[in-house]
Amino acid sequence: MSVRQSSLDTVRATCCIFVSATLLACTTGPRLAQVQAGKLAGCPLPPHCVSSQADHRWYAIAPIAVRTTPAQDQQRLRQIIAAMPRSTIKVEQPGYLYATFQTPNAGFTDDLELLLSDDGAKFDVRSSGRIGWFDWDVNRDRVERIRAAFIDASR
Repeated sequence: MSVRQSSLDTVRATCCIFVSATLLACTTGPRLAQVQAGKLAGCPLPPHCVSSQADHRWYAIAPIAVRTTPAQDQQRLRQIIAAMPRSTIKVEQPGYLYATFQTPNAGFTDDLELLLSDDGAKFDVRSSGRIGWFDWDVNRDRVERIRAAFIDASR
C-alpha cells in the first residue's frame, strides 16, 4: 500500500467517525433536563433554532405574552399546537409545554418548548431542529404561526 493510499484511508476513516459522531449527537433529542432556573436550553451553533431567551439576532424571537390567565393561555396554546399538522404533545406541566413536529417527507423532528416566566406575564419559547445546519426559518415561522393563532383565539 502506498503512502498516498494510506493517507486517503486515514482521511476517510476520520471523516466517517466525525460524521457518525455528529449525527448521533444531533439525533439524541431535546435537552429537556436543561430547563433550569426559568431558562430554556440555549440554541446550538447551527442556526436552526429560535428562542425568546436568546441574545444573538440569529436566534432571537419575541416571547408569547399572557393575555388572560397563564393556565387558560397554556390550554389555548396546547390546543393550537395539537391542531397543527404532524405535531405531538410530549410533556405538559403547569407552566411548561413540550411538543415535537415531524417535517413532511424527510421525517426530521423539531422540538418546541414553552415555559411560563417567573412573573407569569409571558411564555418564553424555544423551537429547534435536531439536525442540519439551516432550517430556512421553519422554526421561526412555526412560532409566528402559533403566536398569530393564539392572538386570534384570544379575541
